[in-house]
Amino acid sequence: MQVVGKFVGKVIASVVLTIAAAGAWASEFQDKAERIFSPSVIESLSESGANGKISFKIPERVPDYFESGDKTNKVFAIESARLFRDFPSLKRLTLKIPTAQGTQVLDISRADIEKYYGVDLAAMNGNPGAWRDDFIQQHDTKSSRADFVKRFVSTQ
Repeated sequence: MQVVGKFVGKVIASVVLTIAAAGAWASEFQDKAERIFSPSVIESLSESGANGKISFKIPERVPDYFESGDKTNKVFAIESARLFRDFPSLKRLTLKIPTAQGTQVLDISRADIEKYYGVDLAAMNGNPGAWRDDFIQQHDTKSSRADFVKRFVSTQ
């Protein structure tokens, strides 16, 4: 009977640790996302496994926040990469931004974004020089952002 009790205790401890780890991942993902994006523009934020989803809203104080076009392009092309950089366990990301033309959606995997840019985003985590020199200087231009959006973003 003691052996069964010890086994059950280990199983319960394992389940509790798994639930705690999932909760820690969720709060870490939310923390990283809210450091990159203002909470005032986030409608909802969720995660499941290694997948993250963020839906944006039109902010009340600045209703034309996303309407410049290039602002949405920067969120999709640069800030999505920053989120992959800052959160190395993230494997897939979905971003939705409402605009006058409809909702723009980016649904991309880490492998796809790294292949497109030719970089290892996780390796840039904690290395601001590599991020600046190998990514920002090469890809954070209006035309590069537009090319990324043309390739990966759809409108619903």
